[in-house]
Amino acid sequence: MPSRSTTSPSSVSILLLIILTVAGYTGNYFSYPFGFGVDFLFGSIAVLVIISLYGIWWGAIASLIASSYTIILWQHPYALIIFVCEALFLGIRLRRGKQNLLMEDMLFWVAVGTPLVLLFYGYVLRVGVVTTSIIALKQAVNGIFNALIASLILNCKPLYRWTNSSPQKATVFFEQILLNLLVAFVLIPALILMVVNNQSAMQHEQAQLIANLDASAQNLAMDLRRWHQSGLTALRFLAETSSQSRIVVTGQTRHSLDLAVESLPLFKSVYIINANFDALAQAATSESGNERLDFSELELPRMPQIFILPEPAEAENTQPKILQTLPIILNDRWLGNIIAELNIDFIRRLLTTETHSLPSRSTLLDKSGLLIASTDGELDPQQTTNRSRGEVADLKSTYSKRIYHWLPFLGEKALIARWRESFYTAELSIDEQIPLVLRMEIPAAPFVDYLQILYIKSLVVLLAIAFASISIAKYISRLLVKPILKLTVLTNNLPNKILRHETITIPRSSIVEMNALADNFEAMSETVEESIRQIEQTNWKLKQAKEKSEVANKAKDRFLANISQELKTPLDSIIGYSKLIQKELTLNRSFASSKGKSKPLEWTENVQRDSKYLLTLIDEILDLAKSKAHKTQLYPSLVHFPSFLEDLVLLSSRKAAEKNISFKFETVGKLPTNIYADEARLRQIILNLLNNAFKFTQQGQVTLQIGALDDNNSSIRIEGNSQELDDLETRGVEMSSSGNLPFQVSLRFKIADTGIGIARQDWSRIFQPFEQIDKLKFQAVGTGLGLSISKELVKLMGGRLRVKSEPDRGSIFWFDLMFPEITISSAIEARSVREIIGHKSECKTLLVVDDVKTSRMLLLDILEPLGFKVLTAKNGQEALQLALNHKPSLILTDLFMPVKTGFTLVAELRQLEHFAKTPIIAVSASSFEEIEKQSRASGCDAFLTKPISDRKLLNLLGKYLNLEWIYKSTREV
Repeated sequence: MPSRSTTSPSSVSILLLIILTVAGYTGNYFSYPFGFGVDFLFGSIAVLVIISLYGIWWGAIASLIASSYTIILWQHPYALIIFVCEALFLGIRLRRGKQNLLMEDMLFWVAVGTPLVLLFYGYVLRVGVVTTSIIALKQAVNGIFNALIASLILNCKPLYRWTNSSPQKATVFFEQILLNLLVAFVLIPALILMVVNNQSAMQHEQAQLIANLDASAQNLAMDLRRWHQSGLTALRFLAETSSQSRIVVTGQTRHSLDLAVESLPLFKSVYIINANFDALAQAATSESGNERLDFSELELPRMPQIFILPEPAEAENTQPKILQTLPIILNDRWLGNIIAELNIDFIRRLLTTETHSLPSRSTLLDKSGLLIASTDGELDPQQTTNRSRGEVADLKSTYSKRIYHWLPFLGEKALIARWRESFYTAELSIDEQIPLVLRMEIPAAPFVDYLQILYIKSLVVLLAIAFASISIAKYISRLLVKPILKLTVLTNNLPNKILRHETITIPRSSIVEMNALADNFEAMSETVEESIRQIEQTNWKLKQAKEKSEVANKAKDRFLANISQELKTPLDSIIGYSKLIQKELTLNRSFASSKGKSKPLEWTENVQRDSKYLLTLIDEILDLAKSKAHKTQLYPSLVHFPSFLEDLVLLSSRKAAEKNISFKFETVGKLPTNIYADEARLRQIILNLLNNAFKFTQQGQVTLQIGALDDNNSSIRIEGNSQELDDLETRGVEMSSSGNLPFQVSLRFKIADTGIGIARQDWSRIFQPFEQIDKLKFQAVGTGLGLSISKELVKLMGGRLRVKSEPDRGSIFWFDLMFPEITISSAIEARSVREIIGHKSECKTLLVVDDVKTSRMLLLDILEPLGFKVLTAKNGQEALQLALNHKPSLILTDLFMPVKTGFTLVAELRQLEHFAKTPIIAVSASSFEEIEKQSRASGCDAFLTKPISDRKLLNLLGKYLNLEWIYKSTREV
């Protein structure tokens, strides 16, 4: 888990990182309120998952993004700092190899997290001891819970696949899984129960507080209404008295006014005014003095009503005047009003009446919010009160009553500090006749203090449960896993322990299932021990058989190499000298008969044809041996395709003439001029198929059709000169095996005949070695290896040999191959080799080394007429002396010679400074790949197989000696 992934992140991994980061921010946004500004946050769950999957730095960035919401939530950055520290701490611990995320997070909150909470909240923010304790306990419980959930999530295997994590990251310990599950079964229910109980306690206390607040406000409003009704009754008596006297003020009237003011403390003064708004009589308390009110500007209502008398704008620090008016009516005619000014000081004393066990403050307002009276000494008279300086949360509301919680704005103070300054408020209208609003407020501080003590107790218990559950779960999980660990150590490298005959004692446990597992391992170890003994015996027998097989294979390889050397060496001379004779006869026309070719020329052609047939038989036998040992290799080189096809057509035409049947050659599409292929193998395949066609066709015709297939990769050329072409030839093995030739032409080779045909059930049998069609007249023809070898060669070239045939109607064999198409500016064509008569460079000295005299003489007779000085040696020792004396420009050496082999000769020459860069070409009748590899390892620059191809020989000479050839002029023909 702690190791960092070195793989580049994929699109799925990046998408998962973005989703987890968004989940971290969302987990903090949708917080769960614990109470009074303390919330449970869940964003660190996603952050811890990111740390485990992506490493410390991605985790720190995700923590910054997810925790940024805490600044909005709590109006300070200290929670963000703590959460980022948690991410860095856990990232460092996991990087150091710690596996248990839950234990490491618990260590963080004990050693780092809690001290940081005490520092920031207790010292910097100064939110109080109780509040700081709640925050410290809540943060620790919250962090441990989030680490537990993150640990459970990290057991999800697809997460590691989506993030391209290493297999080591995706493995978890069984002990860790047990620990997480045991803690989860204890901590999660305990946390849910605590949260539910605390929420229930908060709701219960809040409901009681609201009920008491509502009852107190109702009682106080009832007192106000009662005093108002008593005063209103007195005013009605005065109004009736005044109407009877037609508002003529008498002594009795004045006495009634004075009595009303003295007996009713609710009134500060009482006036009788007429219809002209003139005050006819006044009675006032001693506090009001002789102050008289001017009613001339008032629009007095003609019904009982309370209204506020506006004060002049220039008046300062004056209380508003509340007037109760009552009309004086006589025979439905308005005569004037009784006006009483309410005593605000008396109303304030009424507001201070104790109606609740908790401290409260009461305020009387008009409908517009203008302050009338209040027990809060900080409020100014005539102040319009509002709640714009805080947040208002409605708790209960009706038509005439509203109860809400007011949370003030306190600058940068924490939310929990604002809660302590908040109030629960009840606002209600006193009466329809009294247009005033009573506001009663109870501070939330005592309520908060009580619940905070309850929360502290709950969090302490929960934290104790968390630590205890983690410790006990750690002990239980280790106890359960201990027998498994012992069994793991014991069974580690169990076969080697059994081989060393060590005593194996399976540990036992008090757990029944563990003992059953131990019994199974004991039985398994006995079985393994028995199996190892049997395997040892079998291995010993196999080793003996392998040694015998290796000896036999080496003997077979030596035999094949020797027989190849012995068979091909004389053929090399036969074919080579027949070519020289043919060339000489062609140049000397005196031997030509009048009918065309001379007899000696025809004889040499027969010798060459039969020698090549004998060479083909030898190659087929060797190819069969190689294919069975999976040692067949391709050696591609430049192939002049028109000349290649011309030779095939010429040979096929002769065979068709011999059998008196027709031969047809067809081309489809534009064929390439030069391709890069193994010419010998390709010729071998086509000739095998043509020979079969001629062999089994008695009448009709044989058709050879070669066409270019139309595909997207065809006819793309590789430009180059002859020097680059020679490089391709010398690197043929590497290029053919690597498959890095992107520009290719696709060709289809098809051979059709009108012969005896093949039954469908024999289509697969004919490709088996030594299998022939079961007809007596054909049983003695050929070896039965041609089709088998051709099939393997086509497969090696990347194609598939197919057949379609019907008895007595003929057969069609075809295969498709792809070759690089090469365009060159100069190269030796196959038919132009015989036209070379020399070179334009100065005379070059060549050294030919071969223990067979005819092979030496053949190369001497080929090269001397072309202007080379040729030295010959019959073994490596003689060649070394000649090389030291004459310093030849190029050396052609056989590899298997007496006295000193070609391998030894080349190795010794390469040690000499003068011969460090001298071209050396290996010439051998062995076509085994191992022989060529050994020759190149000893220091040879190129490899030629016998019988030697004149074209390949002259191409290599031209390449390594940088020659420009001289061709016979057409005038000499």
